[in-house]
Amino acid sequence: MEIDSRTIRALSADARIRILKMLSGNRRIAADISKELGLAPSTVNEHLKMMEGAGLVMKRDTGHKWIYYEISEKGKNLIAPKVPVSIILALSLGIAMVFFGAANFFMENAAYPAISGIAQTTMQETAQKISSATPGASAGTQAAASSPLLGAAFLILIVAGIFIIAFSLMKLRKR
Repeated sequence: MEIDSRTIRALSADARIRILKMLSGNRRIAADISKELGLAPSTVNEHLKMMEGAGLVMKRDTGHKWIYYEISEKGKNLIAPKVPVSIILALSLGIAMVFFGAANFFMENAAYPAISGIAQTTMQETAQKISSATPGASAGTQAAASSPLLGAAFLILIVAGIFIIAFSLMKLRKR
């Protein structure tokens, strides 16, 4: 679906958005829309013409006295997208969590042993300097230097990301 300048202009008024939402239920005539919104019939007709020009609504002449307006596919997709934004955000979050967790886990462990060794040596040196400067702080700094919990945290991040991705895909499949 392409959103062009005519569509943006058609969606720029609150009344037109309310008309679109009304038409998402069922088709209506301009007089009914006018009564329900409390607008003049000429105003409603102008709004409907603009939305028809943008391809958001369609005019249906049934051969009777009244002309009905109904929402088009383009209008339906704007009012209620086929893929909800919440699913897209959850998928993005899950992918980011897996990527970040995996990158940090492998960086911390075996993927870059030289960098990992340098980082561990630097952390141990820093811990020794802190422990020599602060009496009684050696136990906590040694635990921070070895950081086995950091690897576990990255694994938990990866698993949580996978669960979020799986849940989002299940929700998407149910639609």
